[in-house]
Amino acid sequence: MEDADRGMWTWLAVLAVVVLGAAVWWTTSDSALVARGGEELDLMYDYSSLEELAVETTDVAVVEPTGETWTEHVSEAPFVVTELRVVSSDDGPLVADDLITIRQDDGRYVNAAPVPRAGERYVIFLDRSENDPGGTRYGIVGAQAVWHLDGARGKLTTPKSSLPRRVTVSGSEGGLRVSSR
Repeated sequence: MEDADRGMWTWLAVLAVVVLGAAVWWTTSDSALVARGGEELDLMYDYSSLEELAVETTDVAVVEPTGETWTEHVSEAPFVVTELRVVSSDDGPLVADDLITIRQDDGRYVNAAPVPRAGERYVIFLDRSENDPGGTRYGIVGAQAVWHLDGARGKLTTPKSSLPRRVTVSGSEGGLRVSSR
C-alpha cells in the first residue's frame, strides 16, 4: 500500500511539472500573444538594426505627443492619428518645434509600435508620407521604430520586433545620433 501511495505522489509531481512547464511556454510564446488578441501585422520587411532603418528614413527625431489624436478611416479600417512636436532631429528636414502627425493602426498588432502617449518622449525613425501635400504627415519606418525615452536611454515600444531593445540618444538639434551599442 505504501508503494502505491509513493507511486501516486510521484505521478502527481511529474504531472505538476509538465503542467507548469506548459503554462510557462504558453505565456511566453508567440501563440499566447495571438491568443490574447495580439495579431501580427504582415510587414513588408523585418528590420533588425538601426543601419537598416536609416536606409528608409527621411528623419530621426525626438518627439513629444501634443495630446491631439483622432481617428481616420482608410478603406473602412480605423487608424489613429497622433500630433507630435519635434524636440530635436538629425540632419533631416525636421527641426525643433515642428508639428507633425503619424498615422498608425489602432494598437491591435503585437509587432507594430503602440500609439505614443502624451507627456512622454520618444525617438522615432520617420519616413515622410508621399500622399500629404502639406508635408506634415510621416510614417514610422517598419511600423516598429519607436523607442520610449527615459533621459538619453530608449526602450523599444514594440512588443515583438527584431530591432534593438535599447538605444542611446546623443547630440543636439541637427546632430541627433541614435546608437544601439
